Amino acid sequence: MDKDNDHGKNDGEQRLESGEGDTMRAEGRFIEPQEPRAEPGQSEEQAGTGDHATPERLDHPIIEEPHEKPEKRTTTELLYGVIANPVETLRYVAKHKLVAAGILIYVAVAWIGAFASIPGSLNSFEQIPEISGLPMFSPRSIIVFTIVGTPFFSLLWLVVYAGILHLIASLLKGKGEFPGLVSAVGFASFPMIISTPFSLLDYVMGIGISLYGLISLPFTIWTIVLTIIGVRENYNFSTARAVWTFFIPLIALFLLAILLVIGIIALFVGALSR
Repeated sequence: MDKDNDHGKNDGEQRLESGEGDTMRAEGRFIEPQEPRAEPGQSEEQAGTGDHATPERLDHPIIEEPHEKPEKRTTTELLYGVIANPVETLRYVAKHKLVAAGILIYVAVAWIGAFASIPGSLNSFEQIPEISGLPMFSPRSIIVFTIVGTPFFSLLWLVVYAGILHLIASLLKGKGEFPGLVSAVGFASFPMIISTPFSLLDYVMGIGISLYGLISLPFTIWTIVLTIIGVRENYNFSTARAVWTFFIPLIALFLLAILLVIGIIALFVGALSR
């Protein structure tokens, strides 16, 4: 029987090669090879390939849905976020490099604070006749300087200050960029605007400047903490490195001031010993 089967197979192959296969196909006597059937627990693609199906082998490859773009936030939302959720907000600000908004906020805070301090400054100058008589300390000069000078010098200080922080952060192997730092520092200064009304107490209620400094101290500390957070998020730092980045310039400035005082004292003592 096995010989008959082998003989039948050989005969079929010869007919297929000799062209009789087309005739058999036309007459419906030729059996097309069937697709392999899937075993239980096996997909049709796996049965056809003999292996696990991959996206390249699928007739209908899986198409990943595009990720939704993060929603843009308004400046008002970001300012609220600085108060309510500072870490995530300053990370967003530094990542998207909102330089224009950061500069505008920093200059506006400095400008409003300078305007609020005008009455107290005029009151202080009036108590010193030697100063109040000078044209540069007249009310008009002070107001003009506040309007024109404050935006310029606050912007200059922001660039210099951020540049120093960026240099220190780079030395500590930070990965952030300067525009992101400027943006974060600008937004971090926002809480100082809350302390602005207290500067009017010196003029309205006669409160001393030392008391105003005490009242504004929590807002200053708040701004420092926000600045450190901004440095950390911009440079992907640890908190310790961000703290060092903030305080190293202050420590260097303090040591420089001490050396300057020591030098002046040495010159004064040397002049007296002659």
